[in-house]
Amino acid sequence: MSPRLSLRSVSKRFVHRRRRRPIYRELGRALRGGSASDDVLALDGLDLELEGPSSIGLVGPNGAGKSSLMRIIAGIYRPDSGEVQVTGRVACFFGGKAGVAPSLSVRDNVWVQAAINGFTRAETSDALDDILAFAELASHADTRVEHLSFGMRQRLSFAVTLQTMRIAKASIYLFDEWMAGADARYKEKAEDAIGALRGPPRLVVYASHDLRRLRRMCDEVLYMRDGVVRLRGPASEVIDVYLAECGGRDT
Repeated sequence: MSPRLSLRSVSKRFVHRRRRRPIYRELGRALRGGSASDDVLALDGLDLELEGPSSIGLVGPNGAGKSSLMRIIAGIYRPDSGEVQVTGRVACFFGGKAGVAPSLSVRDNVWVQAAINGFTRAETSDALDDILAFAELASHADTRVEHLSFGMRQRLSFAVTLQTMRIAKASIYLFDEWMAGADARYKEKAEDAIGALRGPPRLVVYASHDLRRLRRMCDEVLYMRDGVVRLRGPASEVIDVYLAECGGRDT
């Protein structure tokens, strides 16, 4: 069965309440007619159908709803309203901190993250050296993760995710801010590794500001704004519209 995502009329609102605020800010808010809470409508009645095999990119300004959508698909957030249907097992890559235990060694973190991704002990043992090698962290295997740079943590998390893809432990993969802390050389290495994968149909979704990479990696791109999909279509066409409307450079 092909991996599939279906979202119908999905909305998500975040309410941030602050117990204490300097009196001048409270006064200013009162004069503006504001309330004691700061509400953010992250997704606004979103309808979306995605099916693999496919690579989908998400673009949009900060606050467009990209990360909220990814976390609702992953089951980290629950929508306030609407229906979400996911056909296929989901694996997430949400930056270098997600799933990482800072006080444990690199080697122990591989075991922890592999378990989270559904590896058996035998699979983890067989893959351990390959994961450390791909992450370029074999010489740091006994170093506590809290002593690594952000980019090194991202390499560690991605190497486990890549191994998950290789042994088909999931069919839907979510990447939020594609390797933001890694250098250009490692990004190319990671991109090539995903492109070389063969196996069951996969649905891969990337949320990123790295537009050049999305042009290369994605079959389609969704341009999000104000919690809805503003435009959907071929990667280069949608990215061109996004740049025209929001400004910026094709970085």
